[in-house]
Amino acid sequence: MDAQAGILAQPFERSMGLGPEWRVEDVWFEGRDGAPDELHVRVGRVPVFDSL
Repeated sequence: MDAQAGILAQPFERSMGLGPEWRVEDVWFEGRDGAPDELHVRVGRVPVFDSL
């Protein structure tokens, strides 16, 4: 994730109501042939490691 996406990640996590088991992995804008840019947000599950 680049620096700009990193800055946007925390507000998106809060506004989307993500719990601690989820995180925003990437945020980017994508243009579509003359249409307004689309906002894309990739969310991933935080890996859980069992401690034995």
